[in-house]
Amino acid sequence: MLQLDRVVELYLLLPKYPRKLSVSELHQRLINRGPDFNVCRRTVERDLVDLMGSRHFGVVTDGAKPAGWYRDPQISVFSDHRSTNQPAPVGINPQPAAPELGCVRCAAEHRQAAAEPVPMRCAA
Repeated sequence: MLQLDRVVELYLLLPKYPRKLSVSELHQRLINRGPDFNVCRRTVERDLVDLMGSRHFGVVTDGAKPAGWYRDPQISVFSDHRSTNQPAPVGINPQPAAPELGCVRCAAEHRQAAAEPVPMRCAA
């Protein structure tokens, strides 16, 4: 089993705010997922701290004793489409990025800048 598999499984076990789970509850649920996830409680704590340190996942603790852990959808860049068994919606860009513009973000900024009016200079 890869560490990544365990961390992803742990992330999927986290409830959305306002529900919360303690490390002990998350540890027990992770163990119940199968023998591949039989790790110590301290490893679960470390994994949660790692997830919380990432700016992408929106994992938060309330700091209480015992701490409650949850996913904050306001912070996370991932939406939860797992519960509906539907694929995540994919946005279609009507103007594909030109290869000379580099990444999609740069191409979008370039198109925005091109759409702004350019002040005319007097040719006289």
